[in-house]
Amino acid sequence: NRNETQKIIMKIIDHRRKEIEDHKELGSDMLTLLIKANTEQVVDENSKPLTNDQIFHILIEAIIGGIETTANLLCFVIYHMAHHPNVLVRLREELDTIFDSDNNRQITMEDLSKMRYTEAIIKECARLINPAKLAQRNSSLPGTIIDRE
Repeated sequence: NRNETQKIIMKIIDHRRKEIEDHKELGSDMLTLLIKANTEQVVDENSKPLTNDQIFHILIEAIIGGIETTANLLCFVIYHMAHHPNVLVRLREELDTIFDSDNNRQITMEDLSKMRYTEAIIKECARLINPAKLAQRNSSLPGTIIDRE
């Protein structure tokens, strides 16, 4: 559930802020960079550091944009391949031409440049499903009410 997820991520953000304040040696992960780039010492008089809530939303959008939309898109591609066998046949022909009988080798950039039909299928499915619409946020402006219905 969203509230539980938010509580967990907020605890992680608080913990990371404390680690930064304690001058612990940290890596260059996204959360650390967001917090460090937006500390009081770095921002100028015309800007404010990001709040934990803002950092939470940035992280959620990155997760949804990076994982959820890709997984949904791949499911949608598989669904359409099952419902359009003629497209699947042509896709297999393209892949067989590129990979011949060596299905276990690494895909190269040259291989990718030859996958024009594969790319067209993925782009068409992305156009149909528009996975970005899943990353909706609520307004946090006082007095602003947007009916979800």
